Amino acid sequence: MGNAKNCLMGLFMLWWAFLSFNAGGTFGISEYKWNYASRATVTTITSSFGGGVGGIGGCFIIFKGKMRVGYIVNSIYSSLVAITGELFKNFYNSTTKTQHIVSLIFGAKKSV
Repeated sequence: MGNAKNCLMGLFMLWWAFLSFNAGGTFGISEYKWNYASRATVTTITSSFGGGVGGIGGCFIIFKGKMRVGYIVNSIYSSLVAITGELFKNFYNSTTKTQHIVSLIFGAKKSV
């Protein structure tokens, strides 16, 4: 990683792209579809938080308290990718609890 500021700016831009992709994957906001779009957006946001927490925990354990921006950003990316697949695979019958567990596991796994 060359520059931490550029890395975080790229994370921010891709985070917005994941938000719009996951919300747009519900195919509209007409009638009651806005409920699905809002649920997909909230799940994406909380998934990125879970990946960040997993990455911070992984950095704390592996690097003995020193935080590495690259590892935390990669863990957030991996949680976003993991939740996108989980969100579209089981959108109508999965619970948000299982989706948060998936994002936390993938976030911690990527930082290792």
